[in-house]
Amino acid sequence: MEKINVSSWNDGKHDTRGNGYGIRVGKKNRYLFENITEFELSIEGNNSFNVSLSPGFWRNCPEFRNSNIGKWMHENNFAPWRKGENPKFILTKISAEKFRLDRV
Repeated sequence: MEKINVSSWNDGKHDTRGNGYGIRVGKKNRYLFENITEFELSIEGNNSFNVSLSPGFWRNCPEFRNSNIGKWMHENNFAPWRKGENPKFILTKISAEKFRLDRV
């Protein structure tokens, strides 16, 4: 299992329904997602859900987005945040198409 440090991402709207939130993995860590377009994500070992990678992930937007991530961030007081103070997390690759997100 490989673990990387990641940070929260938002499109600037801070929707309390979770829309527009995601996890920024950074360009150097995109290799963890090679040959997949969708994967299963669990947050802190709870119920998992599918996350799709956008075509932009491989260009200039190395983050994945899903409203379940945003809902969890709001429920756990990670969102909204001040500019430049994005919460940090640990992303663990469990298998080729399965990941887990945890608090630092």
